[in-house]
Formats: sequence, structure tokens, C-alpha cells
Amino acid sequence: MIRAKKAGRKIASVILAAAILVTAAAPAWASSETMPFRDVKEGDWCYDAASFMYEKGLMNGTSPDEFSPDTFITKEMFVTMLGRLAEKEGAAIREEINPLVHLQDIRQSDYSRDYVYWADAVGITPPVTQKGWSVDKDTQQQEEFYYWQPDEWIFREQTAYMMSAFADELNITMPETVNLRLEDFADYDRFRDRLIWDGSDEALERCVRAGILKGYPTGMLVMGDMGHNWVTRAEAAQMIYNMCEILGIDA
Repeated sequence: MIRAKKAGRKIASVILAAAILVTAAAPAWASSETMPFRDVKEGDWCYDAASFMYEKGLMNGTSPDEFSPDTFITKEMFVTMLGRLAEKEGAAIREEINPLVHLQDIRQSDYSRDYVYWADAVGITPPVTQKGWSVDKDTQQQEEFYYWQPDEWIFREQTAYMMSAFADELNITMPETVNLRLEDFADYDRFRDRLIWDGSDEALERCVRAGILKGYPTGMLVMGDMGHNWVTRAEAAQMIYNMCEILGIDA
């Protein structure tokens, strides 16, 4: 089982590449309602995925009438989607949380709180390493806390890591139906020594061989013209939609 910066500019190639992200075969699932979003229309490459995620309660809009498909997704958002999906699959999210762990940048009122603590506890995300200390004003005892960094934009290898760990946590076997290796992609020599999380290479290959992720028309898997591509909300929706279709997750 796999366990384990923001930058000030957008990468145009992400948005261009999003339009050709992996698409699953004709889905058995079909939407029974019209989405309220004016920025995702029927016929758009991500329409089925966005509709699925919205109707299943896995993903909300950024406003009552906007999905914001080209906005980059954060680690917190992606973990929340996986957590909601795990709950639908019967996972006892709150029972998995380690009460001794204190994540300094996750507040009690945050919508993602339980999902983030769950992901940290079961290994959906790697162990946190950035830590700090404070002194309890009542006991004067030193307390240790960690920074989870929920607002970080994420790369494709990080989504692959989380989806692979999710499948392992739910004891779901990932198929190997696609005869591709990481070495087959044009950017392999550029990303193989630059992956952020340990184990991301194995996770990427698992997702590629399962058909959840495919390369861009450029022949690259994770890189763009200016470096690593951040993942958009539309791409994230498509990835989890593909995962549900391929792994047989009913949601």
C-alpha cells in the first residue's frame, strides 16, 4: 500500500490540455438533472464528469451558477472529494481520525476538516513533516502541531498518489489494461527526478495502466511548456469520474 508552491502565474498549457484529458467510454451513468452552472455546457469535454460529480454530491460549484472548470484545484478540495466518495462507499471517516494529531492550518469550522484528518490518518496523503510548537496557556506545556498546507495547488502526480492510496484504503484492485509505462511518455526524463511526493511514480504508473490518466497530445504526462502542470477543477472532476467508472465505484 502506498503511504507516504503555489506560484504567482497560471500555466496556459494546463487549460489547453484540459480539453483533451482522458475521457472514459460512454458512461453507464447518465445525469437526471440539469446543472445550474453557466460555464459548463452540454457538449463540453468535461460535462459528463462535472455533472456526475455535482449530482452525486462530490463536488459543488464555486458560486450558485459557476463551476469554474479552469480554476486550479487545491489539495484540500481533492481530498474532500475523495472523502465524500469514501463515505458513500461506507467508510467510517470520523472513526479513522487520530485525536492526537493537530494540524495548525485546519480549523474546526473548515468544510474539509474531517476529510483532511482522515486522509492524513489513513495515508491518502503522505505524512506531514512541517511542524511547529506552541505553549498551552493553561498548562504551560509545549504542544507540537503540523502544517498540512490545504491551499496548495496540486500536480497530476499528487492526484495519482491520492487516488491510488484511496483504492488501497478501500481494498479496490486497480486493473492493468493499458500497456504503457512512464518511460513511454515524452516528459519522463524531465519529471522522473522531480516528483514532489515519494511513491508518486508508482501511483502515476498504476493510474496510467488502469486507464484513469492518459498523456496530453504533446506526448507528455505531467509536464507543460513551463514545468509541472497544475490540475484544474475540470481535470479533477474527470479523473475521479474516470476512477469511479473504471474501478466500478457506484457513488
